[in-house]
Amino acid sequence: MTPWPPPSLGRAPRPSRRQVLLGGAALGVTGLLAGCGDGRETAGPQRVMPDSAAVVQGEARHRSATARVRHATLTPRAGQVDLGSRRVSTWSFDGAMPGKLLRAEAGEVLHVRVDNQLSVPTTVHWHGLALRNDMDGVPNLTQPSIPAGTAVDYEFALQAPTGTTHTWNCSAIAGSTVH
Repeated sequence: MTPWPPPSLGRAPRPSRRQVLLGGAALGVTGLLAGCGDGRETAGPQRVMPDSAAVVQGEARHRSATARVRHATLTPRAGQVDLGSRRVSTWSFDGAMPGKLLRAEAGEVLHVRVDNQLSVPTTVHWHGLALRNDMDGVPNLTQPSIPAGTAVDYEFALQAPTGTTHTWNCSAIAGSTVH
């Protein structure tokens, strides 16, 4: 086995403490300056919003006017869950761990009301489903969090599954499976 680095290359000289500190300071200043601006949009790609033409057209390609709509409700809440040999206090969907099974087929529309009964904001993230970005459930990135005590409706056309699909509450791990 050949040693690394090869003896012909030698070892790279170690940076001095001063070089490390100056490099870190330069990165910090660069980061601060990158966030500076006058607040005006610059020319370049625009954000794709839920009502953007690209989203509306994409959803129309996957949604038939006659598509069956599957309705479900998920209620994230705190409570006791039976794990077989013991009961534990946790967060779950509808008091079950894992959450309930949601059945729908490709081409159908899934309409899920999420009634947040947690004491904190949450969202639902849908793993393995190709769906609209504003329905993806990444809190405060692709959608606002669902405030405690309120409900939000998720609705999207289902495409052919791309792998294992499940949801999880972005404030807790308590998934439901979509088949």
